[in-house]
Amino acid sequence: MRIAAHQVPEYRLDLDAALQQLESASSDVDVALFPECYLQGYLTDPAVAGEHAIDLQSEAFEKVLARLATVEPALVFGLIERDHDRIYNTAVLVHHAAGKVAAQIPLQTKGRIVVEV
Repeated sequence: MRIAAHQVPEYRLDLDAALQQLESASSDVDVALFPECYLQGYLTDPAVAGEHAIDLQSEAFEKVLARLATVEPALVFGLIERDHDRIYNTAVLVHHAAGKVAAQIPLQTKGRIVVEV
């Protein structure tokens, strides 16, 4: 198994640029790893983070998955997740398998950084 760890510039609040970088992940590897809070950037202001957090059950996240549908390596990247009135620093695994994209997320809250918004 070949794994690539990416240390890339922060695309703070530039979702399109962050997704373009994910889309260009090399197909020469099996897994491409990206940093925590990668998708929206490392947002330290809870109000700003809450405004840009993504619910993993939302249409917005479905659009993210659709953009990544043809990316060959499995992708692991961080994002700011919204779950009702809380936000989390979450890592997701997205992989292309049998013509569809599957996303797996940690379901436990233990160890998550919880911020009330």
